[in-house]
Amino acid sequence: MRIKFPILCLLVMILISQEVFCQRENRLILKFAPLGLIETYGKNIHVGAEFLSKGQYTFETDFAVYSRTSEKNKNFPRIKDRTGFKIKPEIRYYLKTKKENARYRGFYIANELFFISDNFKRGDTYIHYDTPLDTSYMYKAYEKIRRFELGDNLKIGYQSVTKIKLTFDYYFGLGLKYYNGSVDNKIIDPICCPVMRFFELPVFKGIRPSLTFGIKLGFVL
Repeated sequence: MRIKFPILCLLVMILISQEVFCQRENRLILKFAPLGLIETYGKNIHVGAEFLSKGQYTFETDFAVYSRTSEKNKNFPRIKDRTGFKIKPEIRYYLKTKKENARYRGFYIANELFFISDNFKRGDTYIHYDTPLDTSYMYKAYEKIRRFELGDNLKIGYQSVTKIKLTFDYYFGLGLKYYNGSVDNKIIDPICCPVMRFFELPVFKGIRPSLTFGIKLGFVL
């Protein structure tokens, strides 16, 4: 239930926001985040839409699904079998511009909520001591990690629009999030030759800072 309730809250917020911005003159920008295809912990298909109003406020919602990837060139990949999803509703405000038809282009500030739920297998080489034989040996195994996040980011960004209605959305944001990462079937044997890994998803429960940045490609309908 702890996962279903935040999802329900986000979906209700999305529906309410869409109703608020729903007007006949509204337009829509369909978006795609290409960086999701090269994410370290598994590629994801990240799509979204920005709903445009008459004024300088717009509403955007993103949805991404993590897909399983096959490591054909690796006998023992560090991360594999990641599945899950994320939802990111956002309200943004475009700074005033002299161009009448440019209400959804230029610099903007935004508030973004996000929810992430996923799981993946993380592999390592472990050392096991066999007491009866009085010897040690190494073996490879995977622990299954479950994670969910709920947080809020304040963002600044810039969106440009070409003559053929293509958009390029660049953004950067900071905030806070509640993080809950746990291990299923934890391996108690020590890890052999542990190394420092950058961008490692931690296993813990609590509040931590949140950082977001990227680029989205879009098309105005």
